[in-house]
Amino acid sequence: VILQDLTTSFRDEIDEARAADEALVDCIHDKADPESKVGLVGFTGLEYNLLSPSGLVTYASSYSTVISKIQSLKICDSMPGMKCYGTDHAMGFHMAKTILDTSTSDAEVGRAVLMVSDGDPSRNDLACSKVSGKYQTAAAKALCPGWGNRPTVSNIKASTMALRDTMEAQGYDIYTVFFNEDSDPVQTAYMNDLTAGKGIYLETPDPADLGDLLTQ
Repeated sequence: VILQDLTTSFRDEIDEARAADEALVDCIHDKADPESKVGLVGFTGLEYNLLSPSGLVTYASSYSTVISKIQSLKICDSMPGMKCYGTDHAMGFHMAKTILDTSTSDAEVGRAVLMVSDGDPSRNDLACSKVSGKYQTAAAKALCPGWGNRPTVSNIKASTMALRDTMEAQGYDIYTVFFNEDSDPVQTAYMNDLTAGKGIYLETPDPADLGDLLTQ
């Protein structure tokens, strides 16, 4: 599952991120089992499944659909129906985990998350607000009550790490690719800690390098 940050802070780099995601899919399409599956999740302060209802499609039969969807990615305020409510990795991780949990019961099948982001969480209480008495997404329903409906940075980080630990225990791999424009060592430490299993951490201060990082 590709987990792509679509927050407003990524506005200047979204073209490079889109090209990098496309390069990754091309690379896997060329080298992996044609029956391998891919998912695409966008996240802000909420999470958005951007492919099929199940969240996964096969490379062999749906390659053009995946590429078309990636090429259409925009920052949240330009994506219909998407809310720009801060930056919440936990919401994205929750959806990625849900998609992988329901993908197969075969423990021998490799499952991985690759997150592309530009840094630390940021809070926006609107992510935990209700519409007609209901939370806006499944992840909000699962996470917000435990936060007292206050998605503080510490709450978001703690829940993201808890989801990371659960996925690692399930044998999932987590890769993180960090656009670290300010070379911030605190953010580097946090993003590095999110890797799991065979996953690795990669970062760059130059968005032009994202494609090379994703296809290593």
